[in-house]
Amino acid sequence: MPKVNSAIFTTYDSSKGLERPICVLFDYTESYWELRANKPLQNMQILRNIFCVAASRGKSHIIFVKEGEDLLSEESLSSLNRPMRLSSVEMISQMFDFKYKEDVEECFQLISTKKITPIDTKTIDINNADGLIDLSPCIGIYQEASFLKAIILMKILKCI
Repeated sequence: MPKVNSAIFTTYDSSKGLERPICVLFDYTESYWELRANKPLQNMQILRNIFCVAASRGKSHIIFVKEGEDLLSEESLSSLNRPMRLSSVEMISQMFDFKYKEDVEECFQLISTKKITPIDTKTIDINNADGLIDLSPCIGIYQEASFLKAIILMKILKCI
């Protein structure tokens, strides 16, 4: 559990409820907005809320770090009408980068399952956090590498 005087490093999606006196926000840029907005079947209202929540975590000060790119404009943040894109080719580990509880629950209702007995039953122990750093974005890549071994590992490394 974080102490009152400790820094918290998190993603935009996980920032809800993490108010601090000072918030330093990286990647609040037009290019990151476009990256997120161009994800298949992106709900623009939810995306806008995620960005607004992330930008409101500082109780006293909010610092937007500008690293040579234009910061996200109010115009971009307000434009919610975009054509919905269909899925493109993506790695398995990236398929869950932008999920929402409501969508996941609805999808699970559409899935029919069949229990199979796995050949390899050993547990893959994975730490999803190191101190206050969330490692969950790395878990999918780690699982792919463990499951698919060296054949796919080189392809994964080329994509990172």
